[in-house]
Formats: sequence, structure tokens, C-alpha cells
Amino acid sequence: MESGRLRLERIADTEGSERVANEVIRRSRREGPKADTIRCECGNPVCHEPLEVSDDDYERARSDSMLFIVARGHEILEAEDVVETNAGYEIVRKHEDMRAVVERSDPRKRGDHVQG
Repeated sequence: MESGRLRLERIADTEGSERVANEVIRRSRREGPKADTIRCECGNPVCHEPLEVSDDDYERARSDSMLFIVARGHEILEAEDVVETNAGYEIVRKHEDMRAVVERSDPRKRGDHVQG
């Protein structure tokens, strides 16, 4: 495999790990406000920036394995495209060649999601 592809896979794996962490966080808060603090799902493995995200935006991003929520400016354009910009965060879509990688890390695709 070429080094560029490996880098894109590592970015996708990092973002997938953050998505799983956010699902665990939200599962632990079954009731509460319509906005939640989640961790940035960017490809930087040391970033855990807190983001205030509405429940509707969070669920919309979770409805598609290819979407992630990142802090504004944390997008990695070689790996994803910004599809929506909100106050303090963006929703990004991974490039199609990473679909298999991001779908493997999607807890809702694997059936790990518990409705709150």
C-alpha cells in the first residue's frame, strides 16, 4: 500500500475512534438537554476539543457513516470535504475511497447503538 493511502486510513481510523467515544458519551446521557458536548472527531489523534452540538445535527451526522463532526478548521481536505458549517463546528464527509474503513468503525452499522 502506498504511504498516502496509509495516512488516509489512519485519519479515518482516528475519526472513527472519536465517533465511537461520542456514542458512548451520549449513551451515558440518555436524558437531558437538546444540545450535548461531544469530542471533536477530527483526524488529529491528540485533539479532543469539546464541541457543543445540537441533538438534530448529531443525529443527522450519525445517519451516514461517511459523516463526522469536527471543530471549525480541523477538516483535512485531502481526506474529506466540508458539507455543513455551524457555529463552532463543521460536518465533513470522508472521501468515497475510505468508505470501507469508516463503515467498520460505525457502531450503529455494527449494531452497537443503544437508543436513549
